[in-house]
Amino acid sequence: MVQIAVILTTLVVFSFGTYGLTMLERHFDFKWFLPSGSYVLDYFSNQDQFFPSVGLETAVYTGDVNYYYYSEPGHDQLYELGRSFQNNKYINPSTVEYWYFGYETWREKNSIPRPGNESGFSSALRLFLNTSDGHRYQSDVKFVNGSNVIMATKLIARHWKMNNTDEQVNALVSVRDTVDSVVLRPEMPFAYAPVYVNWEANLVIRKELLRNLGLAMLCVFLVTLLLIANVWTSLFVLTCVILTLVNTAGMMHFWGLTIDVATTIILILAIGLAVDYSAHIGHAFMVPNATATTRNDRTILTLHTIGTAVWNGGFSTFLAFVLLSTLGSYIFSTFFKVLFLVVVFGLFHGLCFLPVVLSLIGPAPYSHMSETTNSKIMPGSAIELNDGIKQTAGFHAESFDARYYNRADSHEKAVGTVSSNGVSIEDR
Repeated sequence: MVQIAVILTTLVVFSFGTYGLTMLERHFDFKWFLPSGSYVLDYFSNQDQFFPSVGLETAVYTGDVNYYYYSEPGHDQLYELGRSFQNNKYINPSTVEYWYFGYETWREKNSIPRPGNESGFSSALRLFLNTSDGHRYQSDVKFVNGSNVIMATKLIARHWKMNNTDEQVNALVSVRDTVDSVVLRPEMPFAYAPVYVNWEANLVIRKELLRNLGLAMLCVFLVTLLLIANVWTSLFVLTCVILTLVNTAGMMHFWGLTIDVATTIILILAIGLAVDYSAHIGHAFMVPNATATTRNDRTILTLHTIGTAVWNGGFSTFLAFVLLSTLGSYIFSTFFKVLFLVVVFGLFHGLCFLPVVLSLIGPAPYSHMSETTNSKIMPGSAIELNDGIKQTAGFHAESFDARYYNRADSHEKAVGTVSSNGVSIEDR
């Protein structure tokens, strides 16, 4: 009855964990890491409150290319860059500030002919930047040491306001694809904004998490297989670790957490805690004992010998981080929540679920140790034992526990013969 209850409880909890895992979102907001009362946090809070439609700024940078060549009809990639950026659905077209658009507008308005070479283009551009129309773009165009050789330029724009991480990741990919579609050689243009560092992390965080968890699981299995030396027990331990992580990640959703840099790191570190609770139980179950021959007896003996130590280890770990729950910092509160879930589910699977599984389908104990400590002696066979054996009759030969004792004050030996009536021992 207890075994059925434990298995049903495990299945129910795993079902909730699996549902929560499917609902778990990848979301990261750098404002979470800002201390309360910070002027930077106040700035972003006021921006969200009073200017909710204003998105984050981005820029496209171009390097040392032939700007005259790419401004000519037929291969006007400078124009194509600005037009493609304005048409990107994640960019607010009214916020695009592009020096090339301003330069062409100024040239056409003042009926200035198109330059015939690269030097003429650079001279006309420098002239434009010194006018009232072009003064705003002076910081967007850099020349080499005051000459007319253009070293780099940039286009400035703002994203539309985005409310979740998926939109941000899609915007990052879309902007990069738009910029990559414009060919400027030898240096291709690229888009960059300080916030792209966070968006880049969100782009790869899920893939990195799954890959690192998979590698960690593989290491867990190989190490437990090496130390426990039994495939089935190692698989049972690995199953407990997987159940613990699935339930932890699933309950993270119900506790308001998401997949971000902090939770990813803590989840990977938590594998070491999750395996600890199950590996000790699995190893203790494999150690043979003459008084426990059935799976159920071996499970009870395992919990009696190592169960208290595993519980104490989990409880002491909880005491180590419980004070983090009182701190208001996002990173500390997240650390507490994830580790709390790992300890709770790790102890449950290690002390409840794994013993039930071992009591039902657990493997046999180590055979080489069994032959040494639980020898079977047939009636009529002669045995030679160290002096100190006290039992000479009244046991069943099939279950005789042949233990070897050394007595410090004597090196004498005894020879005994096993019969159906008992053992007769002759001192030598």
